[in-house]
Amino acid sequence: MLFRMKKKALILIETRIDKTDNQTLKFINYLTKKFSGIFTFDILCFGNQNKTEKLSNNYNIEVVHCIQGVDDDQFKLYTKELSEVICQIAPDIIFARSNYLVEEILGTVSVYANYKFYGGISSLNYDDDCLCVEKNILNNCYTVSKRLALDEEKKIITVGNNIWNNSEIKATLPDESNLNHANIELYTFAPKNKLISVGTYANSNDFNNSRLIVSGGKGLQSSHGFNQLIELKEIIDCEIGASRAAVDSEIASKNRQIGQTGQTVQPEVYLALGISGATQHIAGILGSKIIIAVNKDRQANIFNYSDYGIVADVSDFLNEFIKQLSN
Repeated sequence: MLFRMKKKALILIETRIDKTDNQTLKFINYLTKKFSGIFTFDILCFGNQNKTEKLSNNYNIEVVHCIQGVDDDQFKLYTKELSEVICQIAPDIIFARSNYLVEEILGTVSVYANYKFYGGISSLNYDDDCLCVEKNILNNCYTVSKRLALDEEKKIITVGNNIWNNSEIKATLPDESNLNHANIELYTFAPKNKLISVGTYANSNDFNNSRLIVSGGKGLQSSHGFNQLIELKEIIDCEIGASRAAVDSEIASKNRQIGQTGQTVQPEVYLALGISGATQHIAGILGSKIIIAVNKDRQANIFNYSDYGIVADVSDFLNEFIKQLSN
């Protein structure tokens, strides 16, 4: 008789362990019961070690990988670090609950870690060394299906709640007397600073009445860069804006976002710092009389719409600009 070695699966829990809800527990229970003969299971989660030990004792999990020092509202700041941990764990397949944030992050992780991404799966079964997946499309009017061979590329699969809610497998916990207690691997990510609010900066804006708007993009790299913009605002009469990329990275406040998905502005001068020039951002600034862009990438799209362009490191530019204005 030929025995197939089990593949290694990783279940990603996107919230802190102490915030784990019944749907997440049902998700874990569904996977570990339905595919117990096909996969061994690890869990990757956030939280403290005590909560992690409690989780590991309730399911047939090989290893619980616990990331400490990160709250779930900072989850998307750590895409690169998360990818490195996943590469270290090296699972053959990753399962996660389907939601906008998880799919956005794991879509990026799939590129970093070289996994094939399948999102929003509505049906998941096993047959003849393949995972059979289905996905509802066009407002659930149509269903597409695909067979994913387990011996081919590594995969990330996100699944909807309907899979386990409609399953005969219930959320009840197994008998702990028959369980293997999981090993626990701890990881610590260095804290990342968020935007520091100064005065009423984070809570109000006056884009409509400002003659000069200075906006920062992801090229500012951290909240320190935006604090430099606050310093600039204290020297000259300007309003501070941000690109969507900066807001999504949580280094700028949402109400500062300029563009098609934010606010449309028409200042006399628009100074874009470290902004690449995504189409939705350009749509929000075309009413500006003069656009000045600073970006170290001379091929950045923002230069195609600028009246003046400066190819330079944004941090170096800001340091010198503030220095000259202060003098």
